[in-house]
Amino acid sequence: MARVLVLSSQVARGHVGLSGIVPVLQAMGHDVVALPTVLLSNHPGHAHVAGERIAPEQLRRMLEALAANGWLTDIDAVLTGYLPSAEHVQFAVDAIDQIRRLNPDAAVLVDPVLGDEPKGLYIDTGAARAIERDLIPKAAIIKLNRFELGWLSDRTITDAPAAAVAVGAMQWPTTVATSLSGVPGTLVNACLEAGKISASVATERLPAVPNGTGDLFSALLLGHILTTNNDTLSAFNLACSRVELAVRKSAGKPELQIVANLRALAKTSPPPTRLSRRAQRPCVAGVDACRGGWLVVLANVDGDPEPRARIVPAFADVLSLAEAPSIIAIDIPIGLPECSGIGGRAADIAARANLGARQSSLFAVPARAAVMETDYRAACAAALKHSEPPRKVSKQTFNIFPKIREVDALMTPALQARVFECHPETAFWAMNERAPLDEPKKVKSSPFPAGLALRRKLLTRAGFLAAFLERTHFRRTDAGADDLLDACACAWTALRIVRGEAMTFPAEPPLDARGLRQEIRA
Repeated sequence: MARVLVLSSQVARGHVGLSGIVPVLQAMGHDVVALPTVLLSNHPGHAHVAGERIAPEQLRRMLEALAANGWLTDIDAVLTGYLPSAEHVQFAVDAIDQIRRLNPDAAVLVDPVLGDEPKGLYIDTGAARAIERDLIPKAAIIKLNRFELGWLSDRTITDAPAAAVAVGAMQWPTTVATSLSGVPGTLVNACLEAGKISASVATERLPAVPNGTGDLFSALLLGHILTTNNDTLSAFNLACSRVELAVRKSAGKPELQIVANLRALAKTSPPPTRLSRRAQRPCVAGVDACRGGWLVVLANVDGDPEPRARIVPAFADVLSLAEAPSIIAIDIPIGLPECSGIGGRAADIAARANLGARQSSLFAVPARAAVMETDYRAACAAALKHSEPPRKVSKQTFNIFPKIREVDALMTPALQARVFECHPETAFWAMNERAPLDEPKKVKSSPFPAGLALRRKLLTRAGFLAAFLERTHFRRTDAGADDLLDACACAWTALRIVRGEAMTFPAEPPLDARGLRQEIRA
């Protein structure tokens, strides 16, 4: 049994804040010291509500009395929830410091309780900024929803990979992000560590779910961490399973059905789960366009020598891969010019300068107006109008416009934290000690054996298994041997991006009219 200090709201009726957290922790066998930051008749989402905040000065006097009675010396953990003002946040910070002076090993779980979609912030901006500035740095574990992560990181958060990138940029400790986007009809909860996805669980998106699931999740997560000797992944798995149980039992009802299901919620035995563990196998993806759609090579960041290859029909499928690669490096232009100069974008020119005889493999990206045309003559007319000096587009370039449009339709500046443009020949140049390759990949549109052999040699030296590179993975009508090698080169670039080793062409990328960086990584 552990003793937990909890600071949050309390309601006379229902199961939000302390009214949901306390019974769950107690049912799990933990002793709870609960201080209410606000006392309400019920959740404010109901038609009528009454109550008031508990003044921080009163809370301080209550904490002093608890300390004088000797009841704070054995606090094992602190959980913070709803804090309505900057003064309440400061009280929480001071309480944590006081507990840690008595027990330096006390766990601290911070649930910011800032707001949710579509309502936005529940608390004033001053309190939210105080949580960001003063409280979160005290946390050993952070639990928040998609809106809260987006607000705190100033990023657009969609799925688990985007959440991982945001957490990594914020340099937060272990973070659990809930209500992330999954495949249609699902929500995803993710456990994030060091900017990578340690585990994720997809659950069915159900209508009419009562308030309080966030408080319940925090209680279950901390409670199971305390009963599993700090096994965060097991605690995350258990919390996801028990919250899903509560949601299903409560769907369509006005309040969470916690009391009726306390025994099931408090169980510590491992549940049947769809937990996707990635703590030891975070991965990246290299992507190349092919006849069958998009050829994806998934490579493990931990150096496991066996990558995986598959073809998916659409770029949207790449973004929603079950493995949730933290970085996607794709051989397709991202960021289109309004007017195309000689040689294309600055990125094209800078990367092409290194390729020697292979320069023709990196084409000049035409203007956005030309790329958006689906008729060749119309594309040439648009290219003439939006280039300096005026010029048409080649038939070969026009043939990849559908792929460029497919990616462009889904790309956002926020997504560029995860999806990067690369080019296979710049990757092979980097692998080859920054020297251009002296053998082409194709001759007269047909695979050139000597060129393919050279690229396999470089990839093998870079860590890919020769047997994987030589294996026939797909039908010729879907992808060629060169497509697999190019996707592997993209995956190698993605690994370099994760490790902070990749080069950027140009060094200071310009933005297109939609705010997308025009750059090529290698």
